[in-house]
Amino acid sequence: MKTANSANSVINRVLAQCPVKAKSKPAIATAAAIKKAVAKEPEQEDELSIPDVSELKSMLKALKAPAQPALLDAPTQTLVAVTLDESGSMSHGFKQTMKGYNDQMKALRKTSAKIGCRVLQSTFNSRARIVADDVAADFIVPLSAETYNPRGGTALYDTVAAVVKRLLAHPLAHQDNTSILLMITTDGEDTSSITWNASKRLTEFRALMKAVSTNERWTVALAGPDRMLRQFSDEMSVDPENVASFAPTDLKSRADAMASSVQAMNS
Repeated sequence: MKTANSANSVINRVLAQCPVKAKSKPAIATAAAIKKAVAKEPEQEDELSIPDVSELKSMLKALKAPAQPALLDAPTQTLVAVTLDESGSMSHGFKQTMKGYNDQMKALRKTSAKIGCRVLQSTFNSRARIVADDVAADFIVPLSAETYNPRGGTALYDTVAAVVKRLLAHPLAHQDNTSILLMITTDGEDTSSITWNASKRLTEFRALMKAVSTNERWTVALAGPDRMLRQFSDEMSVDPENVASFAPTDLKSRADAMASSVQAMNS
């Protein structure tokens, strides 16, 4: 299990597994350009759709099915889903968290020139909220005090299941030239999931995440509280090399973990 100080290689190693998009020119957008571009994006749905447990069979089938051959000379793509805890406990140090998240997204924007990203941004508390859906990395939406407001409980498992469902529905998700990266940041245990409640549906949730982790085109990266991270990584079948821990009440620990990700993505 990675600590905050040893997490430097986590995101770098994950992104290194993604196929490289040949001869791409970097597309670094200014803040004004991003704002203008986002304004032109289609209206986003407000909430992620939580899959019913009855959908597990079809989701498992999709995850275990052989990838479909991409069209000849089709560019490689990486679908990136970034989901951030917005529960009440994240109000402690939320400015540092928001800055760290935005720094990560800037780094991802730079990295996208190499790996051709499409990005799903979401936050979660008692519900799972879409920030931006299927946007090019240049159109990533920065978080602000108006858009990031920690409150409520922690529907971690419902959100993860919803993100997996959303990714599976993407038209590129089943092509053999597409890699999928799911990045999760949380500071506490699940307290609010209803459909994928760990006390009732842990077996089904583990089956879903096991299918995700064993699909060679999917990668899950997890940053979370040191006291619970081993439990989370086991329940989500996360490769220990893709796990970074921090002390939830220690702002420096949280900042170090996020800064190390930025350093890794820019290396």
